[in-house]
Amino acid sequence: MEGVLLKVYNYCWDSSIWFPEGMKWSDLESKDPNIYFGKPKDIHWCVVVGMILLVVRFVCEIVLLRPMGRYFKIKESKPQLSPNESLEVAFNQYKGRLPEIEIEKISKQTDMRELDVIKWLSIRRNQNNPTSMFKFCEVCWHFILYVSLFIFGIVVMKNKPWLWNSQHFWKDWPQPTDNDIYWYYLIEMGAYWSFLFTIFIDTKRKDFYEMTIHHFATLTLLYLSWCASFTRVGSYILLLHDAADGWLASAKITNYCKYTKLCEFCFAMFALVWIVTRLGIYPYVPLYSVIVEIHEHIGHFPIHKIFVVLLVLLQLLHIMWTYYLLKVIVQKCQTGEVKKDARSDSDDTDSSDTEQPINGVPVHNSKNKGDAQLTRKSN
Repeated sequence: MEGVLLKVYNYCWDSSIWFPEGMKWSDLESKDPNIYFGKPKDIHWCVVVGMILLVVRFVCEIVLLRPMGRYFKIKESKPQLSPNESLEVAFNQYKGRLPEIEIEKISKQTDMRELDVIKWLSIRRNQNNPTSMFKFCEVCWHFILYVSLFIFGIVVMKNKPWLWNSQHFWKDWPQPTDNDIYWYYLIEMGAYWSFLFTIFIDTKRKDFYEMTIHHFATLTLLYLSWCASFTRVGSYILLLHDAADGWLASAKITNYCKYTKLCEFCFAMFALVWIVTRLGIYPYVPLYSVIVEIHEHIGHFPIHKIFVVLLVLLQLLHIMWTYYLLKVIVQKCQTGEVKKDARSDSDDTDSSDTEQPINGVPVHNSKNKGDAQLTRKSN
C-alpha cells in the first residue's frame, strides 16, 4: 500500500504534468537569496490563516458586531409557538410548504382560520433559520473581510505591470514571486478556507452547493497557480473577484438597518461592478489570456488544461449568479420592491409578519414568558 501511495505521489508531482516539455522543478530554484520562486510547502500556512480569521471573526462579533446590531435594533431571538401536533405533522410531511388544498384541509381539522395556519407555518419555518442578529453579524463580517481584501489587493497590485497588460502574465515565465504577492495569496487562501470552515453553520442559501463548488474551485486554482508560478494571473483574478462582494455585503447591512435608499444605491453599485468585472473583464482579460495568449510564451502541459477547466467553471457560476441578480432587478423594476432574496432559503420574515396575533392572541418573543397560544376560530 505504501508503495502505491508513493507512486501516486510521484506521478502527481511529476514535472511533465506541471510544466512544458524540458522544464523541471529544479528550474524554480534560485541560488540568489533575493529571488524567490513559490514553493508548495510555503503556502500551506493558509490553513492556519483561515483558523486565525475564524478567531478574529468571533472576537469581532462579540466586541463590535453584536453591540452594533443592538444599536440598530436587530432581533436576537425568534417568535415561539406552542406545539400543535396536527400542524407539526403537516409541516414535516411537506417540509413547511403546504399546498393550498392541504391548508384548507388542516384548517378544518384544527378549527383554525386558513390565514392563521399560514402564519403558524411561516413562524415554524423560521424556527429552523438563523436569527436576524446571526445573519447581520455574518454579513457584517463578510463586509469587513471583502473590503479589507480588496483594499489590500489594490495596494499590492497598483504598480504591477500585469494589472494593465495581460501579456505580462506570461512574459519571462516562470517569474519570481514578489513578497507582497506571497502575503496576498496567503491571506486570500486563508479567507477561502475560513469560508469552508463555516459553510455548514452560516446562513444556508439555495445556491449552497454552487457556492461550495466555487470555494473549492477557487482554492484549487490558487494552489495550482502558486505551484505552477501562475501567480500573476492568479492575483489579477483575486482582485476582480473581491471588487463586487463588498457592495453586496453593504447592501445587506443597510437592508437590515432599514436604510432603504442607501441599500438600493449599494445594490445598484454591486450590480454594476459585478457585471463589469465578472461578465466583462473576467472572460475577456484573464480567461482569454489563459486560453490564448499563454501559448505565445509557453507550450502546452496538463496542469494548464486543468487550470482552464476550473476558470471556465467559475465563469459558468458567474453566469448563473448573474441570472439570479437579473431576476432581482426585474422584480424591483416591476413591483418596486424585492420580496425575497432569490438565493436564500430563509424566509427572512419581518417582525411585522411573525408577531401578528393568531386567532386574536399575540405571538410572544422567545425572550418573553409564555408561548403563543392558538384559539379556535369562532363559529
